[in-house]
Amino acid sequence: MRTKATMRTSSMNSLTTPRKTTQELESKPSPSKRPISDCRAEQGYTLGPMRWWLHPHWSPDPPNQAFSMFNAKIETVLSSRAFRGAVRHRRGAVLAAGFVEWETRSDGKQPYYITTDDVLKLAAIWDCWQDQVWSCSIITQPASDDFKHIHHRMPLGLDDDQLHQWLNPEADAKQLLSGLKGASQPLRTCEVDREINNARNKIWPDRAATNKL
Repeated sequence: MRTKATMRTSSMNSLTTPRKTTQELESKPSPSKRPISDCRAEQGYTLGPMRWWLHPHWSPDPPNQAFSMFNAKIETVLSSRAFRGAVRHRRGAVLAAGFVEWETRSDGKQPYYITTDDVLKLAAIWDCWQDQVWSCSIITQPASDDFKHIHHRMPLGLDDDQLHQWLNPEADAKQLLSGLKGASQPLRTCEVDREINNARNKIWPDRAATNKL
């Protein structure tokens, strides 16, 4: 995912995080890298980096990748021990230029670069482990009819009004999830070279024609 920023909200009085340069914001982080996060403080939203692989604050173990926690399913986020506290009290949003998803074909997997007209605003949750490691997960949902030929799941994408609802610390999480399920910004898809899946390739692949969903 080519991440620009991530926003997070909390009922805490203040939250501070390190800043990133423009060059770092335009990087393409994997779960081992750190997308940028924004938090809700008394003065508004504050930008800062996060590990894209949520690690609960109550965990006795240091951050690891023992469990797949970079995405949180909308169907189970309220019942999951790892996610339910975060979705109630620590909601956020990942602001991204785009992301890559793979379509399974007979000759292998074809990557698509997914964008929107403005900036992707993806619903997320976050946590902080021992005041040392900020981490987040992106909320995913079943894919829409237009998207499911590429993948069976997609992020929960928010428009501006929905984003403000999601980041409201007073809002009820259950009602939010019920009301926002199925939300998606208008998406554009374009095929990209399969070399994008090669970690040794440091050059962004050429794009093919862009399709609007």
